[in-house]
Amino acid sequence: MTLFLTKLSMTKYFLPVALSLAIFSCGTADKPNSNVDTTAVATETPIVQENESSEENTTSLSYLVSLADREGVYVPTNFNSFFGVDEGKEMITLMGAENVGPDAYALAMHYNIACDPITCQHMIIMVVIGGETLISRYTFLMNREEGITFGFFQQKFFLAETEHWEYEEDGESDVQKRTSAPPTVEQVLFVLLNDQITPLAELDKHDLSYSRNLIFARYGYRFKTDSVRAYFANTSWYEPRYDNVDDQLSASDKKIIKLLAAEEARRK
Repeated sequence: MTLFLTKLSMTKYFLPVALSLAIFSCGTADKPNSNVDTTAVATETPIVQENESSEENTTSLSYLVSLADREGVYVPTNFNSFFGVDEGKEMITLMGAENVGPDAYALAMHYNIACDPITCQHMIIMVVIGGETLISRYTFLMNREEGITFGFFQQKFFLAETEHWEYEEDGESDVQKRTSAPPTVEQVLFVLLNDQITPLAELDKHDLSYSRNLIFARYGYRFKTDSVRAYFANTSWYEPRYDNVDDQLSASDKKIIKLLAAEEARRK
């Protein structure tokens, strides 16, 4: 109707019609119209409230944790100093988050440092937060050629993996090309002990044994060793039910067990 109002020549025709519509609407306002769809009206308020809530929480760690379910999310720069990162870094990618206890989460992030024609060097940042408090932080460098996969398992283990290939010079150019040899897999394992992120090489023998057996205990394995059985019997969650749980172990479980067992064997 606003287009008609701009045309002064149509005023004498518009006013009578408008008055008629106003009188008609007043007379029918109390009558429900079954043809009107009220769904859109009913959903407007919750949407506005949700957006307002998100804006208010953008500086909280709980907001950052909520972003971990999305892929390729960059960490807001206002968190940089909290995680001990140069405030000038603007491309810190959030890799994932895991609930590791009451109001406690582990987060993994990374950012690119430098690249050559084949590899890129990344800084990996892992933190444990409780509420709005930073409990533990660990950083390490990792070179990657294609990508880095990272996962949290059993609320205790953090495993980062990447593949490395062999290269040879291309006789027709200066560019190196991959050989047919299968890639080697670099694996970096961390264990969360007493809220502290601990790399595999820094675990003592007891921690290695406990961490490996913890995976079996989660599946209800009946331990044959009295000391191990007694140790997990003191927990509130352990329920010994099976003599063999190999068919229940995931591929990630098996990788972690293999890494822990290899480190135990190396210490002997």
